[in-house]
Amino acid sequence: MKNSTWALMVKDNQRSLEVAAKIRDILKRDAKRGEEVDISIADLVVVIGGDGTFLDAVRANGFKDETLFLGIHTGHLGFYCDGTLDDVPDIEDILFQNKYDIYRLPLLQVNVIDEDGSRHFYILNELQIKTSTIGNIILDISIDNELFQTLRGDGVLVASPTGSTAYAKSAGGAVVPPELEAMQVTELVSANNYAYRTLHSSFLLPKGTAVTIDYKDKWHEFEPIIGVDRLRITTKKFKQAEVTLAGKYIQTIRLHGNSYWQRVKRSFVEEKRRY
Repeated sequence: MKNSTWALMVKDNQRSLEVAAKIRDILKRDAKRGEEVDISIADLVVVIGGDGTFLDAVRANGFKDETLFLGIHTGHLGFYCDGTLDDVPDIEDILFQNKYDIYRLPLLQVNVIDEDGSRHFYILNELQIKTSTIGNIILDISIDNELFQTLRGDGVLVASPTGSTAYAKSAGGAVVPPELEAMQVTELVSANNYAYRTLHSSFLLPKGTAVTIDYKDKWHEFEPIIGVDRLRITTKKFKQAEVTLAGKYIQTIRLHGNSYWQRVKRSFVEEKRRY
């Protein structure tokens, strides 16, 4: 890694703060390594915490293509955070002797339309549209402007490949590696009977395809819950969300010898984890 500016995003707990202090000391040891700056303009962002902290860091950075992210896992979920506490003493060698690979994670983009107009968001994990009441939500789901199905249930998810290991997996979706540039649509507890028929299965859509979700409550008695990653979107008479692959990526540092499927195995298959 060349001389660069850097920033830390740290989970607010004792362990993460202690690790952050060590990493800050290491990075400040030599002024030639660059200077600490605001996360929005940093060349390198070191994330200390878990997946939630990582998602917050990417959004705070503005999803910049040129920024490198390195996650150090100190929380419960560490799928995005490739490093562990064991890697902290070697962080200088890892970063400045290039002992890592760069992995590009594809982003989704969504246009959310309501009474006030359209708003645009990038997504690293998933879009959620869910009922805000104990009743069902009714949604029309179209693929490239052609109606595919009408869903009546708790809601729908549209996940990126990396988001496939989060909420989508818990809802019965498949694990999709980032090399497959696709988005996954997953129904949430949908009705499937003679009145309402859906695929009742997750499905993948390739790059270049748009999925449109129309809200069918014509009286707008309740606004649905809409979330992009960890951000809840407030709407006024929500109408529609259109999701596509953004053609944009974030760059993460992957330590040598730590493949995607090793991380999947470590996160979901092995009983004993190394952190």
